[in-house]
Amino acid sequence: MSKGIREAVAAVDPLLPIAKMEGMSDVQAASLASQRFMMTLVAGLGGVALLLAAIGIHGLIASSVTERTRELGIRLALGATGGQVLRNVVMPGLALAAVGVTIGSAAALTVVRLMQSFLWGVTPTDPLTFATVIATLLAVALIASLIPAWRVLRLDPALTLRAE
Repeated sequence: MSKGIREAVAAVDPLLPIAKMEGMSDVQAASLASQRFMMTLVAGLGGVALLLAAIGIHGLIASSVTERTRELGIRLALGATGGQVLRNVVMPGLALAAVGVTIGSAAALTVVRLMQSFLWGVTPTDPLTFATVIATLLAVALIASLIPAWRVLRLDPALTLRAE
């Protein structure tokens, strides 16, 4: 295509210099490169923050479960069902995550106006975006809480009672 354009220009004025020819997609890609880099950077940092939140919730719940291992072993020995023990382990993690999501959402609603220049195609208070983020964070909290809960269900109540 550029050869045809060069020939057409040469036919009109052979002395007219053509320094550089670029397609519109190349020009557009070059102009959006910094925004794409920033978006990738923000997405990467968001992923790291989500991973750290999951590790933190898991660590908090795992620590709590470790402290309560004897109590949970006694509950299992006295006939508590797996569902009851799961609830006792998972609910504190989900409650903690719900409080965090509530506080975070309120803070995000107040600060979102500052980020308006980074948003394309969504409004600053887009309900779908907020719902997706909240659902993702709660799902991460649920998974991070279930891991220690499954460990508790594999406990042998007799060994737990003899320990310590």
